[in-house]
Amino acid sequence: MPKIFRYEEVTDEPFLFISYSHKDKPLTEMMATTLLENGVRLWYDEDLAYGDEWEQRVRHLITHPNCHGVIFMCSPDSYLSPAVHTERSLALETQQVRGEDNYQLFLVNVCDDPISGSYMNLLKATFARLSADLIDKHFPIKAMHTLISIIGRDSIASKTCDENWVFDLLEKGIRCRAKETIDKGAVILDNMQSAAHFGNISLPFGTLQVGEETLPLKWQLIDREQSDGLFLLEAPLPAMNGGDNLSKWLNGEFRKKVFSPEQDAKIIGNIRLLTLKEAKKIPATAMKTGNRWWLADRQGGKQAWVDAEGCVSERNYSIASRFSFDVRPTITLTMQDAEQLFQQ
Repeated sequence: MPKIFRYEEVTDEPFLFISYSHKDKPLTEMMATTLLENGVRLWYDEDLAYGDEWEQRVRHLITHPNCHGVIFMCSPDSYLSPAVHTERSLALETQQVRGEDNYQLFLVNVCDDPISGSYMNLLKATFARLSADLIDKHFPIKAMHTLISIIGRDSIASKTCDENWVFDLLEKGIRCRAKETIDKGAVILDNMQSAAHFGNISLPFGTLQVGEETLPLKWQLIDREQSDGLFLLEAPLPAMNGGDNLSKWLNGEFRKKVFSPEQDAKIIGNIRLLTLKEAKKIPATAMKTGNRWWLADRQGGKQAWVDAEGCVSERNYSIASRFSFDVRPTITLTMQDAEQLFQQ
């Protein structure tokens, strides 16, 4: 399952908002999964209850400068939903301010047969549920006006009864109209995995002098956070003999010796040891090594070492004690820089 962006982080880069009735949740989750797998940054409410907190979050997201549009899951249930009506109103107001070229609306018809394929047919089905005295109560004229305004615009529309509806939405709509919402890191990762055996991506990056021999270092991609990738050194560095702080050594003497200035400029932040939390995410094959090597958390509180079988054992050693074991540091690169290195 691809990562669902949290409310706190989705606004870091361009994204799309999904508006839907919770009665249409299974289909919405299926579509969202496919879009996320194809690198689309998006957000939808999984479990937040309707109320003040919900409205505050929805308003913040739909009107956020990095929100580039809304995907509406259209159905009689969504047409009658007060929450979805609020989202429609906010989306229309935002589009009127920014313009249709900068804020896109996408319609997805939640239907299971071609007969109910048009959005007006969905509207007819909605009215069929209500008696005349209930229409004004459940579908006031203001909601009708907002809905017709959206349906009547030049929106990218998809029908779930069509065989390739998700990919039509992606290719004909999002990639063409809302390109910025595509997570470039995910697209690059897919390209790199297609070119690598079994998706095992390793970068030759830097060289280590051992005696008279110059050995290329290899870094394996073990995690990706949006547009950045975390790379673990494939073979441990030999143990050091006490003395200096390990972090200081990795970002001082080691960094100067193994990377050219051009390579060093691509590294984001400090070179560091893998954290215990991060170690739980990586494949078992990436953990195994012929030697024991160190892990630590970023605060330096919990520490551990990994044995030849990839088993993690927590230990209460001081930082200086790490020098009696081999180490496997990590580096962070943007996926764009990683792709360039991968092709070299």
